[in-house]
Amino acid sequence: MGRPKQFDPDVAVNKAMELFWRKGFAETTPQDLVAELGIGKGSLYSTFFSKRALFDLALQRYVEMRVAGVVETLERPGPVTERLRVALLRLADTDVTPTPVVVLRSTRPWSWPDVTRSRPRWSGDCSIASRLRSRP
Repeated sequence: MGRPKQFDPDVAVNKAMELFWRKGFAETTPQDLVAELGIGKGSLYSTFFSKRALFDLALQRYVEMRVAGVVETLERPGPVTERLRVALLRLADTDVTPTPVVVLRSTRPWSWPDVTRSRPRWSGDCSIASRLRSRP
C-alpha cells in the first residue's frame, strides 16, 4: 500500500496550468513542474502519468473555467442580446490570464505535434472583440 498523497491534485493542476501558460508546453520541463508544484518526480508521474497527461488536465481545467464564466454571464438577468454580447466578449478577451491559446504544430513530418502557446493576432476591425465592443 502506497503512502497517502501529501498534496492536492486539484491545486497541482491549477499551478501546472499557470506554468504551462507562462512557459508553454514545449519549454516546460518535468523539473519545472516538480519545482512549481512542490512535489517529487515520483509523485508527479504516479499521479498524472506524464507531462502531456498533466497538460491535458490543465487544458481541461482552463476550458471548464472559461465555460463556467460564459454560462454565468448568460444566466444573468437582462436582455438576451446584451448577455450574448458580453459572453462573446468574454470568450474573445485575450487579456484574461491565463489564456493559453493552444496551437498544435508539427516540427517535422510524422512527428508528435509540439504544443506551444501563442496569442492570436487581432488586427483592427477584423477582430471579434473589437466588433463586439463597437456595437451599441
